[in-house]
Amino acid sequence: MSRELSASFVDALDAYSVEVFFAIELFFDTQTLRFWSGLGELPIPNGAGFDVYTGSGGLIAISGITESADIAATGADITLSAFPSNLLGLALAEPYQGRKCKIYLGVIDRTTSTTEASALTQIFTGQMDQMNIEEGAETSAIQLKVESRLIQLNKPRSLRYTSANQKSRSGVDSSGNVISFSGDKGFDFVEDLQGKKFGWGRSA
Repeated sequence: MSRELSASFVDALDAYSVEVFFAIELFFDTQTLRFWSGLGELPIPNGAGFDVYTGSGGLIAISGITESADIAATGADITLSAFPSNLLGLALAEPYQGRKCKIYLGVIDRTTSTTEASALTQIFTGQMDQMNIEEGAETSAIQLKVESRLIQLNKPRSLRYTSANQKSRSGVDSSGNVISFSGDKGFDFVEDLQGKKFGWGRSA
């Protein structure tokens, strides 16, 4: 299935001299890390202002991203080389599995003196799954596997129609508040119903 490009992105590609780049966002619980495949810091419009992406010196490698007309789970592999060691603390200290990752393709119009991205389009979004880190004295490399959310369709569900399982669950209401089902009694008598005999109609 093809991805529709915005008019601004198509117009940016028509410039006399353009630079195409990749950018990624890694959404950890306490901080969002943003990198792009160029040098220095790059402000990228986010609708309300700018997000600043840190340059990786062109050392971002992204595996081929495929799309299918079928409902199928696809993934992507991201490699960050020459990664400053002082930024590894976040990756090492915080849980990352299941956290969101976005991959973008961007364009910079080099015919002008602008220092910001001209256009950006999202080409993949998924969840961080596996991270391998090779740490050196000054720099490090990270290999990150990102899976589509559709991968959840391939995982078996372990939920049961039991009172204990229901009370262990929680949810989120329309306002974003966490709701606990610890006091829910809806399944308290399910086990008692197994094999239970009921009298039906008039007694003889």
